[in-house]
Amino acid sequence: MQTPDGKNFPAVTADVVVVNIHAMPLRETGYIVNTVLVKRKNEPFKGLWALPGGFIENNETIEACANRELLEETGIKNKVLFPIGVFSTVGRDPRGQTISMAYSTVIPTYKNPLEVKAGDDASEVKLFAVKGRAYRNGDLDEHDNVVTQDYVAVFMRDPVGGERIQFVAKFHLDKDSHKVAEIEYGKESNAKLAFDHAEIIALAVASHSAMFNPKRNDVERAPEILEQDKNRIITPADRI
Repeated sequence: MQTPDGKNFPAVTADVVVVNIHAMPLRETGYIVNTVLVKRKNEPFKGLWALPGGFIENNETIEACANRELLEETGIKNKVLFPIGVFSTVGRDPRGQTISMAYSTVIPTYKNPLEVKAGDDASEVKLFAVKGRAYRNGDLDEHDNVVTQDYVAVFMRDPVGGERIQFVAKFHLDKDSHKVAEIEYGKESNAKLAFDHAEIIALAVASHSAMFNPKRNDVERAPEILEQDKNRIITPADRI
């Protein structure tokens, strides 16, 4: 599609952050929060992990696009979507100017882990256990130091394969007064995220801060807990 003066419009995409709250076998340990990542089969960023998402089609709403891409790439069907924000930084997609509408969807599970299946242009799809915390200017961090810049700290772990994605998203205003994130990956990371999906995940963590609370969200025990859950019958009293 072109403007009246013959210029091409930017492409429009939708991305989805799945917030899967998986109950623990023991109430005192709380829960795990998982999110779903797909490994890109094609360029750009071939082989990197990314959020499920893709380009809008003709005669399709952006919400329908998000749910269609979620189904095609992960097998997750028809979920209620909550807007995170619009992402339009120039250069975010090397193929050309692309504007993405990012959503989150919350999916609770109690006995069996969320089922996902790779499809479309994803070579692999996995659940990553994730915890994180948002800090605002003036807050005290975990060491009681005063925070001087808004940032979100995120830690993600594949309980099966052992891949870890650890990063800090530091937010600041650019020359156009748009709030953007500077992403710094930690030394524990052995994988990275495609496009600006680290920024999207950071804002999802900030939006759902109570769910990602690291005091209850037991990411480190995720492999053990998922193994225990296979034969565990969850009672109503176990649900959080």
